[in-house]
Amino acid sequence: MSAVSGIITSRTGEYRMVMWFGFAVFTLGMGLMTMLDITSTVAMKVLYPLVAAIGIGCLFQIPLIGLQAAMPQKDMATSTGALGFIRLLGGTVGISIGQAIFTSVLPKKLLKIPNLEISASPSALSENVRHLKAISDPVQRFEVINAYAESISTIWVVMTPIVGVSFIMVLFLRKYTLARNVIRTGDPAKADPEAGVNEVKEVNGEEEGNSIGTSSQDANNLTEKTPAESGQDKAPSQ
Repeated sequence: MSAVSGIITSRTGEYRMVMWFGFAVFTLGMGLMTMLDITSTVAMKVLYPLVAAIGIGCLFQIPLIGLQAAMPQKDMATSTGALGFIRLLGGTVGISIGQAIFTSVLPKKLLKIPNLEISASPSALSENVRHLKAISDPVQRFEVINAYAESISTIWVVMTPIVGVSFIMVLFLRKYTLARNVIRTGDPAKADPEAGVNEVKEVNGEEEGNSIGTSSQDANNLTEKTPAESGQDKAPSQ
C-alpha cells in the first residue's frame, strides 16, 4: 500500500485524500481488532489486522510528501529530520503504552481464576505464553487464554480513539501544490569559461539558458584598435 499510495500521489498531485483514506481505514481496522477474542475465527484474526495494515501502509511516505510540500527549500532537511525523529519517538512511546496496558490488565484477570499455578508477575507473563497449551485442566486453560486475549484487546480499545482523533485532525490539513519551480545558476554542463556565467532556468521540466556577461573576444574588440585607427586618432588637425 505504501507503493500504491506513492504512485497515486505522484500522478494526481493530491496527498490529503490519501491521508484521509489511510487514517479512516486505520481507525476502522483498529476498531475491528477490539472485537478479537478467543472465539474469533481464523478469517477474523487475519482480515481485521489486514484492514488496519492497509491504512498504516498509506501513511508511511505520504505525510513526508505533504510536509515537504509545505516547507520552503531552506527548511527541507530540518523538517524531514524532525518528522523522522517524531515518528521514532512516537513508536517508542506507543510500544511502551501497549506494554504497560498489557502488564497491568492481565495480572488482574489471572488473579480471578481459581487454583491457577501460573505466575501473574509482569516478568513471567511473556514467558508463560508458550506454556498455556500445557495446562491440564481444559476449563482453566480456556480462561487463561481468554484473559490473554482480552488483555491484548484492551490495547486496541485504548489506541482506537487516538487514531480516530488523528483522523479528525488530518481533515483540516491545508493543501499545497507539489509543483515547484527550480532556478539553478551556473550549470557546469552549459557554462562557457570564455562567455562568463550562464543562468539556467528550469520551469516544469523545460530549461532555458541565457548567457550573462561579456566574452573575452567582445572585450578585446572594445579595448583594442587597429594601427590604422590609432593613426587616425593621433593625426594632427589642419
